Amino acid sequence: MTQPWIAVLGCAHSAQVAVDELQRRGVSLPAHVRFTALRCGAELDELRVLELLEQGAERVLVCVCCDGACRSVSGGQWAEQRVRAVHDILTELGLDPACVELHKMAPNMPMDLLAWTTRST
Repeated sequence: MTQPWIAVLGCAHSAQVAVDELQRRGVSLPAHVRFTALRCGAELDELRVLELLEQGAERVLVCVCCDGACRSVSGGQWAEQRVRAVHDILTELGLDPACVELHKMAPNMPMDLLAWTTRST
């Protein structure tokens, strides 16, 4: 049996910067976390999230810029719409949509990111 893991899809301008700050502080994301940087939250697509769940991710965290802070203007809003669509699909399939989470964050929130990845489901 494989170890449960968490997928984090994070904007390069917020979540990736927070991960880099954790590393600068000598802290790493837990070993069961797989981080993938997105150029922007708008790059997120429903199929990618569903594939991560199909591949065995226990949870998928989508971490995007706070409203008004996106370099692409509306990347966070696009990601939010896509996460809602994934929630609808999971509900229709009889699965718990809570396994996919959207977090809006700033680059100076590395400890928040760490907390989201370490909390139990």
